[in-house]
Amino acid sequence: MIDFLERLVPLLVALLTAITPVVVAIISNGKKSRKQQQTESQKLHNAMDDMKKSVDLMSDRLEKMEAHSREDYKNILQMQIMSEEMPLEVRLEAGEKYVCAGWNGAIKAKYELLKRQYMEKEK
Repeated sequence: MIDFLERLVPLLVALLTAITPVVVAIISNGKKSRKQQQTESQKLHNAMDDMKKSVDLMSDRLEKMEAHSREDYKNILQMQIMSEEMPLEVRLEAGEKYVCAGWNGAIKAKYELLKRQYMEKEK
């Protein structure tokens, strides 16, 4: 029996010596994983915040561009309506677009006058 224990003890020591670094690595790897997960989660959170800021900036720029584009379109229609060099039909078409867009004022009054002139001309 002592002979058996003399053989078993060195085997157990060798086994424990071999297993200990593996167990320590597994335990520390689990801790690293959680820490890495937290780090990665924070990085992802920061990246998403940056992306949201970027999308918000693009959205603001797009709204400004659309407002400028709409104002430019309004100005083009006004010039077409008021330009006496343009054919009457083109001026009336521009006036229709202007009124359909919901714009009023002196330009709408000019369009109404052009419509009456066109009706009288067609009679």
